[in-house]
Amino acid sequence: FQRAYEQFGYRILFLGLDVGPFTGLESKRDGEALLQELGITYPIVTTRSAQAVNAYGVISMPTTGFFNAEGNVHRTWSGAMTENQFSQVIRELVDVF
Repeated sequence: FQRAYEQFGYRILFLGLDVGPFTGLESKRDGEALLQELGITYPIVTTRSAQAVNAYGVISMPTTGFFNAEGNVHRTWSGAMTENQFSQVIRELVDVF
């Protein structure tokens, strides 16, 4: 995600959702420390609400939501993704890769 954000962030909106506080697995501070350690620079928001988790069908972690330009869900991916899988879904949305 970070590499794609650095390369195409001007054409694609990246937004991470930290659900750690919602699940009780971590605090917001823990999440921020991990992002800094990993060098993640795209925007991240944190939620303690089930509404965001339920609205986007988060049933496992990680879950990746892909939205079209109109803001509608194009696809939801549950579980880890390979770089090739990620690129394929992005190609479905825009011709950038």
